[in-house]
Amino acid sequence: MSERTTITWIGHASVAIEHDGVKLLFDPVVRWRMAHLRRRTSVPRASIAECDAVFVSHAHHDHLDLGSLRRVRRAASNDVRWFAPRGAATVLERAGFQPVTRMTVVDETRVGALRIIAVPAAHGGDRSGLRRDEAGAEAVGFVVERSDGLRIWFAGDTDLDASLEGVGSVDVALVPVGGWWRTLGPGHMDGERAARSLELVGARIAIPIHWGTYHPIGLYRAMRRVWHDPARAFERAAPLGVDVRVLDPGESITIGALPSR
Repeated sequence: MSERTTITWIGHASVAIEHDGVKLLFDPVVRWRMAHLRRRTSVPRASIAECDAVFVSHAHHDHLDLGSLRRVRRAASNDVRWFAPRGAATVLERAGFQPVTRMTVVDETRVGALRIIAVPAAHGGDRSGLRRDEAGAEAVGFVVERSDGLRIWFAGDTDLDASLEGVGSVDVALVPVGGWWRTLGPGHMDGERAARSLELVGARIAIPIHWGTYHPIGLYRAMRRVWHDPARAFERAAPLGVDVRVLDPGESITIGALPSR
């Protein structure tokens, strides 16, 4: 019987990956309001319930939100394992999340039958309250590998950079294509640049994330006209042969066995 993995886009950069009775959450940010941002969609409780491990890519507030992580912890009946790079791990520990396993690039761990590897991300990891000399403020991505060799890349937040060649060849790519406003600062990819990143990793299936979920309070009408633009641009620019799946927040796809390359 072939292996089957369910991937759920929760919204923004938040993703759930479920395989063989194990649930992993990546950068779960699920509150209605986060600082000056408001969420436009609800979060199904099932998408964050009963997770076994949480992986945080970096310490920025839209990827590491302590209120959201407390919701995840309350929704679990078991002990959740926490994984994060330097900087983000310090934030988690100070907030009482224990134990936290630090992961830097090439570090790996196992949760159930899945192998998870920290991979490069071209993005800053600073956060107010962190001293660079004590925390190192790092950003990483993660690759989830099944026992049959299928590899899923959760990019977290990254720019298009040669360092992404360190991700290696993947089958499924979860890549950031936008943000919470019409413009993006350094360390991010728009839809076109995210599409070019697929060529670096040889992805066969791609899911755009980090778009169309949060908007500045009071600007709902202005943002509604452009919410889907990053995903549409990504879909148009994707390399020939890549199967792009544009999901709505809360929507899932299931990945079974893929043909040999």
